[in-house]
Amino acid sequence: IRVENQLLGNFFNILLCLTRCFKFYRFQPRLAIINKTMETCFSDLYHFLLMFITFLFGFAVMSNVLFGPQLHQFSTLQESLMTGWMMMNGASLNYMQLAYVDGSMAAVFFVSFMFLVFIILLNVLLAILVD
Repeated sequence: IRVENQLLGNFFNILLCLTRCFKFYRFQPRLAIINKTMETCFSDLYHFLLMFITFLFGFAVMSNVLFGPQLHQFSTLQESLMTGWMMMNGASLNYMQLAYVDGSMAAVFFVSFMFLVFIILLNVLLAILVD
């Protein structure tokens, strides 16, 4: 447990150092665009984050209820969230395992997740950042 605490502390230390780099971006005009973009779209990103977390958590609960008793990937809510996050980032999911548990619900879950989270929400994020 001590090593995990140290790794968590190191993670937050590195994250803090990286965020402090944004302070120095103001002095370079081309890098200042990043700061201006973040300042402009902060409110929209906040609301998008709430919507994104709601969708991801909803799909995690749904997958945990539907597939959790039979599949280790969805056995706990934390595993379901992690699997959903990995699916959203392009990691392959063994669809045949889902179909073995419940074929019709596997298709509904997989298609709706890919359409709503992977296609719609990521495109909304890009539209917020580009706008």
